[in-house]
Amino acid sequence: MQPITIRLHATDNVIIALKDLPPGTDVPDLAPPLVQAIPRGHKIATTAIVPGQNVIRYGQIIGVATQPIAAGDHIHTQNLGMGAHDLDYAYASEHNPQPLPNAKRTFDGYHRQDGSVGTRNYLGILTSVNCSGSVAKMIAEACEKDGWLRDFPNIDGVVAIVHGTGCGMSGRDEGYDTLFRTLKGYARNPNFGGILLVGLGCEVMQIPDLIGAGRMRKDGNFRYMTIQQTGGTRKTIDRSIAVLKEMAVVANAHKRAPAGLEHLMI
Repeated sequence: MQPITIRLHATDNVIIALKDLPPGTDVPDLAPPLVQAIPRGHKIATTAIVPGQNVIRYGQIIGVATQPIAAGDHIHTQNLGMGAHDLDYAYASEHNPQPLPNAKRTFDGYHRQDGSVGTRNYLGILTSVNCSGSVAKMIAEACEKDGWLRDFPNIDGVVAIVHGTGCGMSGRDEGYDTLFRTLKGYARNPNFGGILLVGLGCEVMQIPDLIGAGRMRKDGNFRYMTIQQTGGTRKTIDRSIAVLKEMAVVANAHKRAPAGLEHLMI
């Protein structure tokens, strides 16, 4: 037998007719039989409601009774109106948090020396100044074209990280500090298995200032050079590829291993 009414919330004092109900209809859990016709979708009182008492639907107050309402009566505009309420509008007061899974959830990542865990294993090329940005991109492109990365299956690729500053700035201002923190953040990102830092040589953001006291990266797989000291663009590209191949040997030794989700960096 198909239900003829529905209660939308356990605290409701009304039920909803699922079809047109003529007088005399027996409604489950409601006595006596209906004395009024109830249109489909309309409300039926489940208990006596006195004037001024709240009418509850969906577990929420939808109005107050404007006249006495008996159980089984049709509730509509003829006996339902607005009322003044002084209520506590606390939200989520009935929130029931779901239990966390007992089993520790893990992912397979690259465990770094500092305790961080990466989801990728790239070789990164950082630049201390915008002047070396083009060369950094050329180095990354040459590595991909040469195909030597195929010999290192645990390395995802070579990535150049460039920017538009590093010179024409003060060495003691906010811009300098922001760039330094950004470069250090990339250098220590666990998704990099090794970092090559390339500068021009005459910029304000000097490489010796960046790398002092191991501030950039401490796992040993960190190299640096400047275009001016290396002898120009072509020599820098060739030298960088040779250096990256050496770094790849170390980075390729890293293999994925299970790590707790608390190590996952989004």
